Amino acid sequence: MADSTFPTSTSACHAIESLCGFSLQCPLGMLLWKIEGERWTLQSVNPAGWQLLGTAPLALPAPMEALLPEPLVRALRINEGTGATARIGFEVQLPHANGPRHWHVQVQHHATPTADWRVAYLQDVTAERRQALAADGRLQGLELWAEHSPDAVFLLTVRDAERIELAWFNPACAVLLGGHATLLTGILLEEALPADSGQRLAAHCRRCCSRGEPLGFEDEIAAADGTLRYLSTVLAPIREENGRISHLCGMVRDFTHLRQTESELRHSERRFRLLFENMTAGFALHDIICDEAGRPVDYRYRAVNPAFERLTGLKAHSLLGRTVREALPKIEADWIAKFGRVALTGEPLTYENYVEELDRHYATFSFSPQHGQFAVVFHEITEQKKAEAALAASERRYRLLVESLAEGVWQIDPEARTRYVNPRMAQMLGYAREEMLGQPLADFLAEKCRARFAASLERRWQGEERRQEFEFVRKDGAPCFGLLAASAMLSDDNAYEGTLASVLDITEQKQAQEEKADFDRKLLATQKLESLGVLAGGIAHDFNNILSGILGNANLARLQLPPTAGAQSYLDQIEKSAVRAADLCNQMLAYSGRGRFFVQQLDLSLLVKETMQLLQLSISKNAVLKLNLARQLPAISADATQLRQLTMNLVINASEAVGERSGVITLTTGALRADRNYLERTLLANELKEGDYVYLEVSDNGCGMTPETIRRIFDPFFTTKFSGRGLGLSAVLGIVRGHKGGLKVYSEPGVGSTFKVFFPAVAGPVDPLTKRPEAPGDWRGQGTVLVVDDEETVRAVAARALEHFGFNPMLAADGREGLELLRAGGDRIRCVVLDLTMPHMDGEATFRAMRQLRPDLPVLLISGFNEQDAIGRFAGKGLAGFVQKPFNIETFRLKLREILP
Repeated sequence: MADSTFPTSTSACHAIESLCGFSLQCPLGMLLWKIEGERWTLQSVNPAGWQLLGTAPLALPAPMEALLPEPLVRALRINEGTGATARIGFEVQLPHANGPRHWHVQVQHHATPTADWRVAYLQDVTAERRQALAADGRLQGLELWAEHSPDAVFLLTVRDAERIELAWFNPACAVLLGGHATLLTGILLEEALPADSGQRLAAHCRRCCSRGEPLGFEDEIAAADGTLRYLSTVLAPIREENGRISHLCGMVRDFTHLRQTESELRHSERRFRLLFENMTAGFALHDIICDEAGRPVDYRYRAVNPAFERLTGLKAHSLLGRTVREALPKIEADWIAKFGRVALTGEPLTYENYVEELDRHYATFSFSPQHGQFAVVFHEITEQKKAEAALAASERRYRLLVESLAEGVWQIDPEARTRYVNPRMAQMLGYAREEMLGQPLADFLAEKCRARFAASLERRWQGEERRQEFEFVRKDGAPCFGLLAASAMLSDDNAYEGTLASVLDITEQKQAQEEKADFDRKLLATQKLESLGVLAGGIAHDFNNILSGILGNANLARLQLPPTAGAQSYLDQIEKSAVRAADLCNQMLAYSGRGRFFVQQLDLSLLVKETMQLLQLSISKNAVLKLNLARQLPAISADATQLRQLTMNLVINASEAVGERSGVITLTTGALRADRNYLERTLLANELKEGDYVYLEVSDNGCGMTPETIRRIFDPFFTTKFSGRGLGLSAVLGIVRGHKGGLKVYSEPGVGSTFKVFFPAVAGPVDPLTKRPEAPGDWRGQGTVLVVDDEETVRAVAARALEHFGFNPMLAADGREGLELLRAGGDRIRCVVLDLTMPHMDGEATFRAMRQLRPDLPVLLISGFNEQDAIGRFAGKGLAGFVQKPFNIETFRLKLREILP
């Protein structure tokens, strides 16, 4: 044992060191351990001790429980509690493979300042104890039998009437009384057991000795774990040859479990009876009745509780001992078969059934408590079934209603995921219902509506209910507009459980509204254009009358002056100014759709290509002009000059959009087939017919336009540049209208613009792009020419021109006056120069009247409107020719030469 094991400051320490030195030679087993509170640590074992323990020396120190037999440790701890302070001695019986071993134990106590020490001396006295037993042959068989008996067996030595000692006990007795001094032999019986138990057993032993015959009794003792044990004990006396009772043999049987079982059974029976009598569920116990083949054919009532009587209306006194066929003759055979399977197989059964004779519904659980029996526990659910049937009917009606609604129905959970949609809702969005389940409702909304929907959902949680319009996105990507009315769904405790919404499809109404609004916008634009066109046409007509006087008088003045006259330069400026003013009037007429037309069948691609050089000179140096012209286009019926003007205006507009930065202007031509849907999205849609068209597209990558700007670009003198830019795009719209064509505009700010104009395609060959021949300046006529015009200036110019051409002019201020002069002049009037627009009697009425007087009389129509509009009213009526105001003298002379022989 290491020196560090012991303290070094007291005499007790020296005593312990001396013992350790003595232990090596001692024939007795010696154990040394230290006690620190509840912890007992074995510090040293001498060689004789290891031999007694039957164990090879092990590493120390170590807990005693890990090295010593459990009965020895328990005996040491028990005797430690007896209060001995110096030395105690006892015997202990330990189990062993070759039979129990008896050890005599002496324990000596040593105290130090830091711990308590114990030294135990062990001596094996098994041989002595067996020799003592062998001295009495009657005890040898008892020992052999008791070693293997499940009952506790013990042997007591009767010294005298007052002193009875524990001499021996078997292993079962050690187990039964474990933890008490019963592990010790050679002590008084009263000391071997707890005080009251030991005294009672000692009293029974004295009574057995006094009677001299076996004695049986029952008793209660407190076990080592504190539980109460119920024991049945038999004591039998053992006599010596002289008849004196020297020993008592006892056998103890523990019937604690039986006593507890009986008690629990009594309690269980009381609880079951209380439950049976007071349970709200019905209960019945039955015996199954089988035929000779073992098939269930009936069952008999053994017991029913009060709830059974209350729930069925049947009384126990009329049921017990009777069969179910006797009590309920109409019972279905199927129920007997089901209950039979439960009784014969032990498999429980849960079901609901309807008993026709009782007209009640029951929820039943059936089980088999033992073979051949079955019990049923049931509740009446008649009212529940009626409520369920009513609820199911209500749900069917509700589902039928919801499934048949013309409105969509949409239910979402608290996370706004789709829980249910009706067929109409799925149809509205083009999905199968299964595709929508579990998906967030917001996924089906247009992006611009999602934030508004989330805010609306938050308000609905707070109880707000009102209809709102949302834009959904169909599966095919098309928009679908719905008017959504939703209500929050709340639980009984007012917790939010989701939202139920109805969705009215207003897509068609929305489209109709948009189409109407679009139609109204187009109608308003058309009316505005018509109004502005009438205004522009009227102004242009009046200006042309004025310009006719200016230009005609300038022409006449030039003819009266010699070429070298100084006034010729002034006349040149007057004519140029008049021509420029006439061009402005022509643009106004073009805007009004009444421009001057010389109609030909043209190839649009060839016309654009022929105008290319002029276009290059008209655009910004920073712009690149590209052509993408289709070949062999169908012909269009158009005025080449007007189309050149249209192309020029569009290209100049694109050049101004490009501005100072580099840009590209692309001119594209082609053919298209336009249906009504396509035409409805164009300007002048109401005037267009479905069919084949030829188009010109002018696009740029300039600054682009906003929708507000696009709506105003065709207004006269409107510009986004600086003021006073004229009638460029207004004239374009007028030229397109005059040619019965259409126009589309595509533009985005910062991206660019595209103007697409298209004209009806016509059959037939293309006419060559030739200039009109100029009239010879030396032709002269003779005779009288009647001039009918409400403008005095025009009449005066025409009269001087006719005189210059060799004619005798006759002048009339209106149609009625012209008719009177015609009647008066008779055949001497060779030709009539007739204005279209006059007061009192316009040109068309005057022409009809003149044709009645002189069917063969040539009539030359003059007007400030274009030729196409002016002569359209005279088609097939023999109109000789047309001259548009303002006209120069040579154009007038040419027309007169054409119509007069």
